[in-house]
Amino acid sequence: MNSVGILWAVGFFVVCMWGGLFSYIEGTFSWRQMLDRHHVARSIPWNAHLAMWGDLLVISPLMGYIIGTYHAQWSNYNIWRAGTAGITLGLIAQLWYAKSPAFEAHVMHHRVTLSGWMHALFMGAVITVVLLFYSSATSGRSVHDLVLMGSGLWLVIFLGSHPLRLLKLPWYQNGPWLDRVNVATMIVSAAAFAILGVCLRP
Repeated sequence: MNSVGILWAVGFFVVCMWGGLFSYIEGTFSWRQMLDRHHVARSIPWNAHLAMWGDLLVISPLMGYIIGTYHAQWSNYNIWRAGTAGITLGLIAQLWYAKSPAFEAHVMHHRVTLSGWMHALFMGAVITVVLLFYSSATSGRSVHDLVLMGSGLWLVIFLGSHPLRLLKLPWYQNGPWLDRVNVATMIVSAAAFAILGVCLRP
């Protein structure tokens, strides 16, 4: 990874860490915090949400690598267009999630928390880079990078399905780990990344 990529990877990492800091301030970082400050036992705290660790340890370096490798191929217009779409989609996704009865680090009482807004910003930036990678790499993409992008994104989607539910930890709601929505999301996303990889391979 070049210096540009390292700088951006650190930037993504810091934004994600700010989400964790805000969740600590709001009392949703750990299960003990949620129990003591909000009197909620069945709710996923920030530090037990595997997708947050995926954002920190997988997505942040992945985004840095992709930006460092391909940023010279992206025009200002394409960056502006992808950024507008990415941030908009990130905000819509977070606001839509707020409509659910979930009570966790990103959403409480049908409102987006500070940690949730930081996640929306992070997600919007990720969507921006993904759109640029798949649509605006004028000199093409290597098979290695297509596999890396698709597998990295799918891994975090998998982590977001809360596989630790299988361990019967106290903060998870009762119910199956893999419901129909989780299964459909993982199948559709895997198929989409595979199709994009095949269609865009050099």
